[in-house]
Amino acid sequence: NASGPIVESGHENFNSRHTQDHRFLETNYLEACNNLTGESQCCVEINPDDKACHGVGTYGQFQVDTGSCHANAACYNAGMGGSAKVGKGSCIYPVETTPRSSCQNLGFGGSANIGDGSCSGDASCSYAGKYGYITVGNKSCIGAYSCWQSGTFSQKSVVVGADSCHDSSACGNIMYLLRDIVIENGSCHG
Repeated sequence: NASGPIVESGHENFNSRHTQDHRFLETNYLEACNNLTGESQCCVEINPDDKACHGVGTYGQFQVDTGSCHANAACYNAGMGGSAKVGKGSCIYPVETTPRSSCQNLGFGGSANIGDGSCSGDASCSYAGKYGYITVGNKSCIGAYSCWQSGTFSQKSVVVGADSCHDSSACGNIMYLLRDIVIENGSCHG
C-alpha cells in the first residue's frame, strides 16, 4: 500500500500524520514543562551528568508534554534529523528500578509519536522510530523489552495501539519485518 497502513477507527493514515508532524513540530516544551517542578517537569535528569533531552530537535523537530523524559539520558537526541512527539508522563524510567535511558534517539532520522503514559521501564521504546516511523498509543510499551527496536532502520511504519506491549519481550524485534506493522489495542501482554 503506497499510502501506508490505515489502522482502526480513531487513527489517521500514518504517512499523512507523519507529514503533518514534520510541518508543525519544533523544539517545544508544552506548558513550559522544562521550567516546572515536581512530577509535571519534563526532561528530568537522575543526576547532573545524565543530560535528559540533550540534543533534542537538532536539525529536526521535538515536542514534549508535562511529566515526560525522566531518566538517564531520557529523550537524548530525540527528533534529531527527524521528528519526535512525546505525550504526558511518557519516556520515563521508574525510580524504584535501576535508572536507564528512555526514548534515547527517538525519531532520530525518522518519526516517532508517543502517546500518554507510554514507554516506561526496561528498554522503554528502544530505538523507536530511528530511521523509521512509529506511533505508540496511550499506556503502551511498558517494561522489559518494551517496543524493542520497533520501526528501526526499516523505513516502514509501526503503529502500536493503546494498552499494548507490556512486559517480557513486549513487541519483540519487529524491525526486520520489512513491511508496515499494526499492533492492535490491548495486544502483546507478557
